[in-house]
Amino acid sequence: MKRIKDIYIWLVLIFTYFATRLVNLKIIPIFTDEAIYARWAQIALNDPINRFISLEDGKQPLFIWAGAAFMKFVADPLVAIRLVSTAAGAGSVIGIFLLTREIFNKRVAYIASALYLILPFTLLYDRIALYDSTLTALGIYSVYFLIRLAKNPKLDTAFLAGFAVGVGLLTKSSAYFYLFYIPFTLVFFDFSKYYKKRLGKWLLLAALIVLMSVFIFNLLRLSPLFYIIGRKNLEFIRPIGDVLNNPFTFAFSNLKSITRWLLAYLSVPFSLVLLFSVPLAIIKRQNKVVFLWILVLMPLTAEAIFNKVLYPRFALFYFPYVIILIAYTTSFIYDKLKNKIAYAALLLAAVAAPLYSSAAIIFSPTRAKIPYSDSNQL
Repeated sequence: MKRIKDIYIWLVLIFTYFATRLVNLKIIPIFTDEAIYARWAQIALNDPINRFISLEDGKQPLFIWAGAAFMKFVADPLVAIRLVSTAAGAGSVIGIFLLTREIFNKRVAYIASALYLILPFTLLYDRIALYDSTLTALGIYSVYFLIRLAKNPKLDTAFLAGFAVGVGLLTKSSAYFYLFYIPFTLVFFDFSKYYKKRLGKWLLLAALIVLMSVFIFNLLRLSPLFYIIGRKNLEFIRPIGDVLNNPFTFAFSNLKSITRWLLAYLSVPFSLVLLFSVPLAIIKRQNKVVFLWILVLMPLTAEAIFNKVLYPRFALFYFPYVIILIAYTTSFIYDKLKNKIAYAALLLAAVAAPLYSSAAIIFSPTRAKIPYSDSNQL
């Protein structure tokens, strides 16, 4: 019976995902970045010499290659390039389920997957042709395999993790954060007994992940345009020297912007649920919750300090861990709240604003209550 129930749930999740991502896919007119990426994909498809054309602007080429592949089967270049994000989002739904189940349990995993479907932040970027949905999906699988490696150090898991991080680096430089997460996955390592040999094996496999992912990224050196990636990054990120001289030049304004964007995309009730996970982690001594907060706060802090240009989409790759924190806390509240009618009312109040914004994105984007930094661009 449980298996049949799981099948039904997944059928609903899959149907809901593709309905929310594909209906009115072209309702948002093509904007500058999408037009550029679609043109690059067309050129890459039809001219093998220019497969690395995105490097001319310092952008890694994986997203463009995927767009070119979709254009072989989809005539409309805008639809084809947007379908890359839609496909990546489908991978994220599955990945966030696997990751959450690995950390907590199946019920929390289903809640996390459902939240991914309805929250306007993920829905919007699964429907437009930007790099960030692809990066987010690869990040989820990177973290998933890194956690599995910590629980059971195995060569095949290390290869999968190294491949996920490496392909992430072929998508966007933000994927370097996935390597910085590696030491923190030791939260899931069993130190109870006979751990020294396993820890040594884990260290070797962790080093392999770093080498493998960096090797994959350095395949881009086959193009003489590789150096432009670093130059492009400096358009968005302050040099280390500037940060050391004055680390807080943009920190407070950036932090304020990120907080405001997350609040707008989450709604006030879900933001409060997210914050409640902090005392919950302390009271219950949940290292797993602390680990998820590290996955959020590390890149958030880095963006606040280092970024001189910032958009809401830059927070998307660590947004899944916000979703998992909310799912865990929501599940905890359900267990503790005796009055289930009150719980249903609270849940309805929490999802009302995100559902309205998500529906507006699908049917009337100008009415969507999303941050001005996104609505202005679109």
